[in-house]
This record gives sequence, structure tokens and C-alpha cells, in this order.
Amino acid sequence: MGRSKRQGPSKRVPPHRAEKARRIDKPAHPRVLVVPGPVFHSQRDETHLFNWLNSISSVSNVTGEGWNLHVHLAPGRISRSDLGELLAVFHRYRLDMKPFALFETAHPWLRDDAAYWYTQVFGGRRRRVRRLGPPLRRVIASPLPAD
Repeated sequence: MGRSKRQGPSKRVPPHRAEKARRIDKPAHPRVLVVPGPVFHSQRDETHLFNWLNSISSVSNVTGEGWNLHVHLAPGRISRSDLGELLAVFHRYRLDMKPFALFETAHPWLRDDAAYWYTQVFGGRRRRVRRLGPPLRRVIASPLPAD
């Protein structure tokens, strides 16, 4: 009979290292955003949405499956400008913006509670933006005197 190799004592990974390993394996952001699709008012409206999303360099593919819209993201980190563009598209078509909360760790600027997307992404109340200087007043021009 063959000799069996002796296996050493099982090595246990300390919990803090196991957690770190899990964080490394986990992608920084989702690869596919799945949201309920919008109501299109015409065929051209639908075409514009798909063309706009496909024009963003971080988007690899866009599909409509049933009532849901699947936005497939390209591998790698999403740039700030691409994420801003995605926010604009989702806001314009009134799509669910909650999945963008998953990008917060890679893009802390998303947490700006004065931004237009804040309540749609994170819920809660939006901070009121303070204006610099006095409020603008409407000036009503008086009619010119007749000759």
C-alpha cells in the first residue's frame, strides 16, 4: 500500500484577514445595473435612451429584459465623468437611482447632500444650498415715454 502524506495542522485564517480577503475579492461596484425600465413615449424616445447609455465609455451593453433595463458596465473603475453622465441619464428618464449608492466608496463625492441626485440615491432630505450674495430681484422695465 502507498504511504499517505501527512497533512499538517489545518491553518485557520484570523477573522480580520478573512474579512480583508473578502473585500479584495468583491468588486468595487456592480457589473450590471438592473432597474425597472421607463415608459417610452415613442420609438425614438427609446432609441435616444439606448444610444445615450451606449455612448458612455463605462457602459459595455444595454438591454431591455421584460420590464427591466440592464445596464452592463465595462470592467475597471468608472470615471467621475461617466458616473455623472449615468446619473444624468437616470435622472432624465426617472429611473431608479438607488443602485448608485453602491458606488459611494469609490466616489465619495456622491454623498454631497446638496446635489440633485442625493435624495434619489440615498433617500433622506437634501441640504439647502446657500446662495452667495443677496437674492436676485426681478426688474420690471417701465414703458418708454411716447413721443
